[in-house]
Amino acid sequence: MRSKTPELIRQEFYATLIVHGAVRRLMSEAADTCSLMPEELSFMAAVRILRRRLLFFPLRTLMPGKRVFWLKLQKRNADKAQAKGTLGV
Repeated sequence: MRSKTPELIRQEFYATLIVHGAVRRLMSEAADTCSLMPEELSFMAAVRILRRRLLFFPLRTLMPGKRVFWLKLQKRNADKAQAKGTLGV
């Protein structure tokens, strides 16, 4: 955990649980669509796919202050992908 105070550690822990549950839910839906068992899918592969897809998250749905953060994050991730020789789609 990166947080320094007990309150922020608790917040980060709960956020991690929520995101983990959301990824598992998406994996379950994807498995149902493909007639697979969710256990047949890789959690880390699902996380990688979601990270790549977040690069193309529609910025107009974010509050104006958050747009700058997402634009910087997209640029940084695109630069990393380009340095590795992949475009991550």
